[in-house]
Amino acid sequence: LLPESQFNVDLIIQSIRSSSSTPQLQQHSLSLLSVAASVYPVRILHNIMSIFTFMGAYLSHHDDQYSFEVVLLAMDNLLPILMSNDNSGQTSKKSANQVTVTVVEIIRVFSDAVEHIPYHRQLIVFEKLVTMCGVHDYLHVTLSVLIGKLVAKQPHDNQQRNELIPVFCKELSVKFSLATQVTSLHKMIKYISHLPDIMPTTGNALIVC
Repeated sequence: LLPESQFNVDLIIQSIRSSSSTPQLQQHSLSLLSVAASVYPVRILHNIMSIFTFMGAYLSHHDDQYSFEVVLLAMDNLLPILMSNDNSGQTSKKSANQVTVTVVEIIRVFSDAVEHIPYHRQLIVFEKLVTMCGVHDYLHVTLSVLIGKLVAKQPHDNQQRNELIPVFCKELSVKFSLATQVTSLHKMIKYISHLPDIMPTTGNALIVC
């Protein structure tokens, strides 16, 4: 087994970014990271945002079943590492907050890519994302980020696409229990009630409800 100090995650990520014209190399690299997640979890955790940022872009450009299954497998292997770091009894409050920030950023990555992900795959990806991160803690965050895209829309944005976001939010919500839907709605209303009357114009406000 290769020593952890010799396993270069950065090199794999760099190869993924520079191989846009060779999807097979991207698939193999992502599969390698998925396998490495159980062997070198700490190294993967330190690079998890870079990996998920790639996954969001990857889903936007590949619609074949194999590529889709590679992404789902990566989610199955990578997300538990992040969430176990949050659920550990020894996790400090600062570390737990960092996990929350990272999860929200991952949700934002997929939300930014949602309009480019093939429609018949969107619900599968987001249901898995919310389920693995924790429905109770992150369904309302996911819905808030998606709806936030409407609030931040520009005049030149595709109107039909914007109209689909509320429909998609409803379809995602009904995948979970009625009690979960009500709880998530309550959390969203509570969060919205604390928003300033004038939203900041610089950057995206981080939604952590």
